[in-house]
Amino acid sequence: MNRSLFWLALLIVAAPTCFAQRVIYSSQLISQSYQGPAIKKIRPPGRFSSTLTVKYTDGRKQVVPRDSIWGYEDARGRLYRYYKHEFYRVTAVSDLVRYVVTRSNGRGVVNTRYFSRDFDSALYWGKAKARRDSSQAH
Repeated sequence: MNRSLFWLALLIVAAPTCFAQRVIYSSQLISQSYQGPAIKKIRPPGRFSSTLTVKYTDGRKQVVPRDSIWGYEDARGRLYRYYKHEFYRVTAVSDLVRYVVTRSNGRGVVNTRYFSRDFDSALYWGKAKARRDSSQAH
């Protein structure tokens, strides 16, 4: 019984530190660990909102203009990139960066996949076009 409680307590203490939520201001910061204040929740904006709301564990709130960030990482460790007024979830990184965005089409929701050459280049539907891209997104 005590052994089970020990593992449960360890899990509760370690779980929040596994994936720290964070706002990412530049793609160069993706691989760096988060050193800022503990974030309770990042609320992505609605389709027509120009800000992202960050709630800290100490009760403070911060409103961040979404045009000022690269993206964010949620509590599950998923990366989201802000590109052309929308957030795209990063699903894989290999020779190309792969993204998915979920949109409503009136009858339900549709997942659409996109690709980019790197974290800062433009997003495309096709892999070949993404590989040929030599421009920068911003």
